[in-house]
Amino acid sequence: MACEIKLRFVDGEVIKFGASYDKNYHKISQGGIVRKLTNNKQQYLKQHKGTTTNKVQVIYSNNEKEER
Repeated sequence: MACEIKLRFVDGEVIKFGASYDKNYHKISQGGIVRKLTNNKQQYLKQHKGTTTNKVQVIYSNNEKEER
């Protein structure tokens, strides 16, 4: 299953990419992410690695929206 991921950071940075998602294991394939991002975007993500306390909006292929 393919998915589109858009990350918005509080400093205004937006990183958008496509990735494969395995529904059985509930995991995103990280290999595709690394290959598709520029070095600058990869470095930005490494510097901002962590968790969020904010709600995350999920938009499904049928346009159904959910906040988690």
